[in-house]
Amino acid sequence: MNYTHLTQEERYQIYTLLREGFSKRHIAWRLNRSPSTISREIKRNRARNGYFAKHANKVARRRHCPNPKRIPCEMWTHVISYLDLQWSPEQIASCVAVNLHSIYRFIRQDKNKGGTLFHNLRFRNQRKRKYGSPETRGQLSNRKSIHDRPIEIEQRTRFGDLEIDTIVGKKHQQSLVSIVDRKTGYLWLKKCSSRKAEEICQTTISLLEPIKDQLKTITADNGKEFSLHE
Repeated sequence: MNYTHLTQEERYQIYTLLREGFSKRHIAWRLNRSPSTISREIKRNRARNGYFAKHANKVARRRHCPNPKRIPCEMWTHVISYLDLQWSPEQIASCVAVNLHSIYRFIRQDKNKGGTLFHNLRFRNQRKRKYGSPETRGQLSNRKSIHDRPIEIEQRTRFGDLEIDTIVGKKHQQSLVSIVDRKTGYLWLKKCSSRKAEEICQTTISLLEPIKDQLKTITADNGKEFSLHE
């Protein structure tokens, strides 16, 4: 039998059966669990004055939550939802009160436990090029390295330094333009029917029209959808 964590419903069953006086072995039989699982559950998650389902579920959830003293489980729920939408960890960190390092560590821990969150990282399927050969596929003309941008951008001291990305929808038929201000974390989103450069360009212009006088810089990756960056 493959082990799975006890559910909230099972914990209420344990609580009820204990109150009715049933043994741990009988409870294990009723829940189709091993006696050791029931014993461990009662020992680890009981309160000082006995076993209570609500308390046990709260203790178990806190134990399995990453960084329980610093980041609430609800935050990780949001992180997982955004990953399912194929948001990059950088975009998520700008919208949720979880730092970038913690998000990558969370994904790595999930992978080590057999999880699949890493499948949502968009760079994971990039083909490896032959050693020693230059990468030319999809490169943009007159592009500038991210390492050459002004120090003010890295310090996040001013409004108007933006990062733009696209989120690909199911079957790659639609996309979502995502723009984040590095200082405030303010997010602009708009759906596009394709990832064609012309449509991405027009969408970007319409999104940023209200703050055009406050724009300083826009950082994008080297995707072909940004080929009209000039």
